[in-house]
This record gives sequence, C-alpha cells and structure tokens, in this order.
Amino acid sequence: MSSDRLARLVEFGGSNNMDSLLVTRHGRIVLDATYAPFRAGLKHRINSSTKAVISTLVAMAIRDGKLDSTDRRVLEFFADRTIANLDERKKAITIRHLLDMTSGLEWSEGLDGFRSFIAMERSSDWQQFILDQPMSTAPGTVFYYDSGNSHCCRPS
Repeated sequence: MSSDRLARLVEFGGSNNMDSLLVTRHGRIVLDATYAPFRAGLKHRINSSTKAVISTLVAMAIRDGKLDSTDRRVLEFFADRTIANLDERKKAITIRHLLDMTSGLEWSEGLDGFRSFIAMERSSDWQQFILDQPMSTAPGTVFYYDSGNSHCCRPS
C-alpha cells in the first residue's frame, strides 16, 4: 500500500468531518486515525455505518447458507414474540424491505426530527420497539431513511 495515498486519505478525513478511519489489509490494521472531538474508545452514534455493517452481515449469512434469501418475511424470525399493531402489511415485511428502508414502519428521523430514534434508544428492547411500530405504508412502496430498520435486523 502506498504510504502517500494513506497520508492523503488521513488528510481527506480531517478536512471532511470524519469521526475516524480504519484501513486493514490481509487481516492487519495499516491505518487507524481518529479526528477531534472524537478519540479512540469514545462511543457515539454511527447510524449509517450500522446500515452498512448489517447489510454486509446479511450477505455473509446468505453466502454461508445461514439465510436463504432477503425475501424471507421478518416476523418468521420473531415467532416467539407478541407484536403490537400486527396487520397484513406488517406480516409482509421482508429482510429486503428492512435493508433498503422500505419497510413501511412508521418512523420519525432526519428532517422529520429524531423522535423515533430517541424513543428506540430509551427503550429496553430495541427490536421489540421497532417491531411494535404501526405501519404507515405498504412494504416496498416508499423509501424512508429509518435507522430502526437496520437495528431490527441485528442479531439479539
């Protein structure tokens, strides 16, 4: 790897409001940078990173034969739970809908405020909180930036 290119990457991160930067090659860390006000070990929200990590884990589960398709209905994985606001639309939500943020679950985030996200953080069971949300649209019909979708997918 080019140390000049890595140095330019560190500079890019510093001038583009990045929190941190980690580069690995062949299983070894070759670059680890953190930008103020963040520091190593400081916990903070990384919503979009969560979406990328979850989608990667889903792809790995498919590759490894642990999941056959993203078209599996989500509620199949939560058969042991009682879920509020259960209707045919909610029963139709698939893993694909969660990954592409078209689940149709009612959610308030981003330009609409962070009401749903904050309420999820305050709940004791994030997955249950997300599953209990009412539906606002049919799955697969409307894109809405929704961090709840990726947190519903995460392993318990």
